Amino acid sequence: DMQSKVALAQQFGAIEQGSIGDIQTVQNSLSTLANCWVIAASSTSLSSPQVALATQKASESSATLNSLSAQVDLYNNAITAANNQIAVLQNLESQALSVASVADVQNVTQAYASAQASGNFVKQADVTTAQQNRTTLQTQMASLRQTTQSDQAQCTALGA
Repeated sequence: DMQSKVALAQQFGAIEQGSIGDIQTVQNSLSTLANCWVIAASSTSLSSPQVALATQKASESSATLNSLSAQVDLYNNAITAANNQIAVLQNLESQALSVASVADVQNVTQAYASAQASGNFVKQADVTTAQQNRTTLQTQMASLRQTTQSDQAQCTALGA
């Protein structure tokens, strides 16, 4: 039972890490785009409407980057929690392997029951939800990637 909980936590962590990778790929492109808009916004060779557009787009790009960074933080927190669960389970497994008395068995059993009662262990439903959320995230990131590429072309066309 402990080993299956460890496996679920590892699977959950891997999915969350994959989500971070999906976001970071878009963040790289978006950062390049934001820099392009910042440069355009400070250009003296562009018209006032072009500078206004570049300023707005730089602000939008920056806000999107901040939003994505917040999402990455949430995924990192979830991974940290899963890693902590794995550590608790591995510690309990280690204790179980080194029992020398009935009292040791009772202590490990009580500690495991207490850990289970906390309800903090990753469940199969958590893994399923994480996978579904990642699928949704991948669709969102594909759309954002397309928008970023289009905006990059627009920014580059300004020639600032």
